[in-house]
Amino acid sequence: MKKIILLLLFVFSTSASAAVVTMNFEGVANNTPIGNFYNGGAGSNYGVAFGSTAIGIIDSDAGGTAPIANEPSPNTVLVFTTFGGVNNSFINVAAGFDTGFSFFYSASQAKSISIYDGLNGTGSLLGTLALAAQYNANGCIGDPNGIFCNWSQAGLSFSGVAKSISFTDAINYVAFDNVTLGANLFATPVPEPETYAMLLSGLGLIGFTARRRKANQT
Repeated sequence: MKKIILLLLFVFSTSASAAVVTMNFEGVANNTPIGNFYNGGAGSNYGVAFGSTAIGIIDSDAGGTAPIANEPSPNTVLVFTTFGGVNNSFINVAAGFDTGFSFFYSASQAKSISIYDGLNGTGSLLGTLALAAQYNANGCIGDPNGIFCNWSQAGLSFSGVAKSISFTDAINYVAFDNVTLGANLFATPVPEPETYAMLLSGLGLIGFTARRRKANQT
């Protein structure tokens, strides 16, 4: 019976999981669109495409032009900025991903990002994550040469399968690093109610079967 319970726990813990990928943007040239860098381009092929307003910027201390400091994985970060009024500030994952996503950020204004089950911010809204303005909250301790020097962890768990993240509200005011898809690294995941119900149902069935087997043996 213990083996069956362990098997059930393993099934429930793995059935909703998917490949977890983290993008740190190292290798993207300064002030260069990220585009398909992670979608068959020069980076790892994660099947992740970035909208035209997503660019990589490199810390000025490392020869780039970005006024950043203390970035979690030096020296390149992601920003969304407007080019000629174009607003295509999405991360698209055609194959989809589940469970959650997370990242580090530095923001000069309070903003938000949203996640959808369709490409380019279409379909149903799966969740929205608020970002606080905190870019210089620690007084740039550690590296005084960047304006965006304070980085916070943020993450969002959701139900369903996501295919896009909208950064439209974060254009020009937020820098991102170590974006992870398929897991919320900064929160303890809680099984959904139906998962508990299925698990308890399974355990109940196991208990009933064990009792019946014992009765038949007496």
